[in-house]
Amino acid sequence: ATQGGGGGAGAQSGPSAELLAVLQNETALEALLESVTVGEYTLQNGVQIERMLVSCTFRGAECNVSDFQHVFTTYGNCYTFNPDESRQVSQAGQGHGLEVILNIEESEYIHGVDQSVGARVLLHSSAESPHTTVDSLGFAAAPGETTLVGISRKLVTTLGSPYNEKGCRESTGSGKLKHFDQYTLSNCALECFAELSESICGCRAPYMPSDSNSTVCNPIQMFRCIDEVK
Repeated sequence: ATQGGGGGAGAQSGPSAELLAVLQNETALEALLESVTVGEYTLQNGVQIERMLVSCTFRGAECNVSDFQHVFTTYGNCYTFNPDESRQVSQAGQGHGLEVILNIEESEYIHGVDQSVGARVLLHSSAESPHTTVDSLGFAAAPGETTLVGISRKLVTTLGSPYNEKGCRESTGSGKLKHFDQYTLSNCALECFAELSESICGCRAPYMPSDSNSTVCNPIQMFRCIDEVK
């Protein structure tokens, strides 16, 4: 599967007088940030696949936005191609895999600490959660350039009993995960991070696995608590 992520979004025109008044009033701003979850804000204002995807082909056949699945990651809105691995490549080489042209809308970026521009791409198994690994294992595709990616598969076989009985969840005495069908180190770490965040902050980040009764953090909780838990 291929994971693409972009930067932030912002309006090219200046903020309205009403919004400026809110931004200049610390109490009003905090109330505004507490009234919306990070997930809701990101969905509405983050990168949109409908605007980002200019063209798409897989093995020479045209593909479109309906072939991509939205997923939250530490980069915000990201989009996964072939999430169920139903599409297979029969031979190697350019033209036999996925080819996309993206409009990164650089003018819409809101630069903070990270001044980079472009797309973040992650190749991963459907069993592997991309939510946090896109940050550590993904690579950058620069704007205005062609990026060719060659891949190879690495298969890791774990040891049998007694080494695989507990996995990373030693406290529970079980190697099984609650939110993922397949155990991997990154899936386990993300699940533990989610549970720790909820116990300390009372909420989870939008890219974390959650239960039906879980609360998604608002921006205040993300910056004041979740970032500290990391």
